[in-house]
Amino acid sequence: MSVAIVWLYAFFLTVGGAYKNAAPKTQFHCRTDRSGLVGGAPWITVPYPFQWGAPTFDAGECFAMMAAAFVALVESTGAFIAVSRYASATPCPPSVMSRGIGWQGVGILLAGLFGTANGCSVSVENAGLLGLTRVGSRRVVQISAGFMLFFSILGKFGAVFASIPGPIIAAIYCLLFAYVGMYSEATSKEYILLCS
Repeated sequence: MSVAIVWLYAFFLTVGGAYKNAAPKTQFHCRTDRSGLVGGAPWITVPYPFQWGAPTFDAGECFAMMAAAFVALVESTGAFIAVSRYASATPCPPSVMSRGIGWQGVGILLAGLFGTANGCSVSVENAGLLGLTRVGSRRVVQISAGFMLFFSILGKFGAVFASIPGPIIAAIYCLLFAYVGMYSEATSKEYILLCS
């Protein structure tokens, strides 16, 4: 709710001309129109492989992506262990973890084919939210995935999110990550006390 209020505030400032005499960097970070991003986006768009061009190969970029994939592997392994503990499930055997990492690799390959810049990874923040809310149902994940697939074809919806100014996103990240991080810290202290 607060994001919508602040975005509307930034929108009214943009429409009212508050940023007309500001520096170009300030205009880029604070304006919501971003050169017709929402107006130029199609209502329905279906992503397809190689829509941004044919793949290229550069050895330096290849090593950088291998390093990023290794970091994602370590992060995913830790998140799998944390989620199984938060959900009070049996500990993940190595075969299940390797299968999860393998499917993450398939997801990274598909993300590259469809042209995303960020790939995919397990979100440690979601593991913290699982511990906080105690909602660990597969049905919740399936419904969330359905919503994400549905909204991914709505071009205007994505353009509205892309038009949110950077400082608003930074404020959300600061608050959310601090909240989840503090819960994870409290939970880990509780776990250490129980184990000792």
